Amino acid sequence: MKSASNEPKAALDASQAGGEAAPNSKKATSSATSRKAADSPEKTLQQAANTMGGSADRLADAVGENAGVVRKTVGQLTATTSQMSAMQDRAFKDVAGRTQENLGTMMKAGVKLADGLQSVMREWADYTRNSMQCNIDGMNSILRARSPQDLLAAQKDLLKAEVTVMLTSSVRIAEATAKVAEEASKIIGDQNEVKNR
Repeated sequence: MKSASNEPKAALDASQAGGEAAPNSKKATSSATSRKAADSPEKTLQQAANTMGGSADRLADAVGENAGVVRKTVGQLTATTSQMSAMQDRAFKDVAGRTQENLGTMMKAGVKLADGLQSVMREWADYTRNSMQCNIDGMNSILRARSPQDLLAAQKDLLKAEVTVMLTSSVRIAEATAKVAEEASKIIGDQNEVKNR
């Protein structure tokens, strides 16, 4: 009997062993699946992080390259702007200097022209005075004439004196005008020579 009772016990143990084996294998399968499932999001996250990290690295590289290009462009633009500013400063100083020189020249020429105009006006005044005196003297001679021959001689002397006064004064006025023009043109010519040096 012992062997019979041992058989059911062995069967029970076998069934229990099978039962235990079955639940243990289910637990093992379930644990493996759970680990895989738990590992799966971690792996997915890891892969996503790697992909994003690679994308971030590529993005960082691209941004770095673009930043380098922008820095280079800004540097070139700054250099060009500095050059243009320097050129504008030189041009402004050059124009200001020339303008000042031209104004100085024009003032000198204006002074000479004013002096010359006074000289010309004095010659015209002298002509007017001399002409009037000549006419007064000629009319006095005509009024003192007692004969037709004296009258003709007085008129002839008056005409001769008027022409002489007119020609003499015209020469003086022309000389004064030419002198003024020569002095003014000399001032302007001297300034042009200074500029051309």
